[in-house]
Amino acid sequence: MSTDQKIVPTSKRTKNRISFFGPPPLLIGEDHEAYNQLLASVIDCVAPADCLEEIWTNDIVQQTWDIIRYRRSKTAMLNNAMPNAVALLLSVPMKKTYDVERVEQLLASAGMTIDQVQGRALEFKLEQIDKVERLITLVEMRRSATFREIDRHRERKQFAKALRTKIAEIEATEAETITAAPQLPD
Repeated sequence: MSTDQKIVPTSKRTKNRISFFGPPPLLIGEDHEAYNQLLASVIDCVAPADCLEEIWTNDIVQQTWDIIRYRRSKTAMLNNAMPNAVALLLSVPMKKTYDVERVEQLLASAGMTIDQVQGRALEFKLEQIDKVERLITLVEMRRSATFREIDRHRERKQFAKALRTKIAEIEATEAETITAAPQLPD
């Protein structure tokens, strides 16, 4: 195992990516620093206490990143459909070089607004957007389940600690009772 893949104990970990998991799952063009900031924020929030919590924390960060990615993709789909929507609504061929001001002027002259263009773009991409929305919902459900696992893990640890403490108290009391009991003559 090379030194850059060495697992550092949680108490000494910096707010960088947990090296055991390898590089972050980023697509070409995605912001590595933004991913690391998200990771640091989640580590601050969750404060993983052991290896299992570190794995779950990594899952939460990846799931959150996926949700963000899917939402950006949904927006890009709509933006990409807008020129076709404008062309259809205005019955004019759209050039890629039209600026927003020119489009707004054309729409206003036709008694329309950008909302109508966005609506038409949504019609064009509704099926794909529905699929993206389903992906987002699935990832959100997985992320919620991961948070629940962290909570249950911590509750079990607290329960086990309380149980150990109570048993130790009972054993100590019983040991005192045994040593304080009167001795029977032989």
